[in-house]
Amino acid sequence: HGKMVTATEVGGDYYDYFKLDDHRVMIAFGDATGHGMTAGLIVTIAKVALVNHLGALKDSNNLTAIVRAVNDSLL
Repeated sequence: HGKMVTATEVGGDYYDYFKLDDHRVMIAFGDATGHGMTAGLIVTIAKVALVNHLGALKDSNNLTAIVRAVNDSLL
């Protein structure tokens, strides 16, 4: 359970959780610099990149590789 209250209508705060399997849950959180649409778009892009790479994490415990792949997607 969680609740987020942004300083503006659109914010750069992000938190989520993903059930990887019966024994593992991944929790993701972050904060894009600033407020408004720019920060909101960066957070959206980061979430899409993370979701796109979750399949690889379900088959492995190599979190570092997933973080690098998400970072590369953002770059």
